[in-house]
Amino acid sequence: MALLVVPISLILAVIMPGNILLPYSDLGGLVFYAILAVAPSKGNIVRGLLSGTIQMALIIYMAGVMSPIVTEAARIVGFAIPAEALYVSSLDAGSNTIHWVISMLLAPFYGKGPMSWLYFDIIFIIGFFACWWFLRNEPKRISATKIEAKK
Repeated sequence: MALLVVPISLILAVIMPGNILLPYSDLGGLVFYAILAVAPSKGNIVRGLLSGTIQMALIIYMAGVMSPIVTEAARIVGFAIPAEALYVSSLDAGSNTIHWVISMLLAPFYGKGPMSWLYFDIIFIIGFFACWWFLRNEPKRISATKIEAKK
């Protein structure tokens, strides 16, 4: 399955309208993205391939949207970006759906600069600990329910 996702990703990157990302440096990491398509399909190659194709199209588009932020962050930390390169990005920026959604929600207020990532991470950390706080006793409740059901 992972071997099929590589050529599909390249074809998608070329034929998708409005795409600005070519995932050449990320081709080795596509194996890890293919796992996300194969696991829910329970090993069915057809469903996994269809799911993987849709998933890669979304990841490529999201990485393209995040590319101005990644490019500006790379410039700030001192990476030498060639003049002919419009943007620098990777599929990892597109596969992080939480950052993408938060960037789309906060862009009208904070812009799309590299400091916006700090806001995204703060919101993510607060959300993570809020989920932990509300669900911290859930394993005890589930085990107590199972024990009661066996009686």
